[in-house]
Amino acid sequence: MKTEIEKHKEKICHLTGFDIEKVDEILERIFREIEFYKEEIIPFEIWKRSARLVRDVDMDDIAFVALTEYLEANLWTGDKKLMKGLETKGYTKCYTTNQMFDLRNEEQNK
Repeated sequence: MKTEIEKHKEKICHLTGFDIEKVDEILERIFREIEFYKEEIIPFEIWKRSARLVRDVDMDDIAFVALTEYLEANLWTGDKKLMKGLETKGYTKCYTTNQMFDLRNEEQNK
């Protein structure tokens, strides 16, 4: 099964102008800095709640929402369909890349 990054690697190459080898090199550097979680640590109740949120949007995104809930965090996504679907259910923990830049700039200007 392909990871989310692998599914979009061709698009990443297109958007960045990098070849696949360069993208792989960059991803390897990034992955060394990321703490990965096993899905098994997320309690069943969170999975159920997350399923209700994404059921009619995109069930492929359930793990992202479940982990966000488990960590009591916010979800950074470029998936407009997911964001819109979650927003219609009152879920406001999603941020776009532009919103992340805005937050960073606000913090830098403090």
